[in-house]
Amino acid sequence: MKPTFRRLPLALLTVALSFTAAGQAADSQCFDLRTYYAAPGKLDAPQARFRDYTCKSFEKYGMTNIGYWLPLENPENKLVHVLAFPSRPPMVSA
Repeated sequence: MKPTFRRLPLALLTVALSFTAAGQAADSQCFDLRTYYAAPGKLDAPQARFRDYTCKSFEKYGMTNIGYWLPLENPENKLVHVLAFPSRPPMVSA
């Protein structure tokens, strides 16, 4: 599944994190919030990399892509995403 980059308020992360990914038990699953900052005018490159390669790579290693966001006002060229792991040990090693 290719991710769709949406311009949503980051407050929606709370909603995304309230659900479990891929049917995993909520008590064992861990989430990781990651933020990337691109150089001015270069935000298209990381979006393409995530869409075309990185998301598949994450899934190959047992991570679940929860969501990808761009702030509505984005002067910092910020890309935020959330990953889910089946438990803490795989998250720590990622």
